[in-house]
Amino acid sequence: MNEPLPSDSLRQAQPRRSPAVLVVDDEADLRELLSLTLVRLGLDVDTAESVAAAPGPAWRSSAMTCA
Repeated sequence: MNEPLPSDSLRQAQPRRSPAVLVVDDEADLRELLSLTLVRLGLDVDTAESVAAAPGPAWRSSAMTCA
C-alpha cells in the first residue's frame, strides 16, 4: 500500500488548479483513505509517510498543520 496513487505522476506534470493538501501519516491505509476522500472533495492531494519524506520547502513554508 506504499505505492503512490496512479494520478500522482500526472499531478506532478500539471499546474495546480484547486486548493492543495499534503497528507502526512505513517499509516499507509489512513493516507490512502484521506487522500481519496479529499480528492473527491475536489482538492489536489499529495501524500508522504513522514515529514522528512514530504515534498520540499515550498510545502513546509505554506503549510497549515492539523494534528
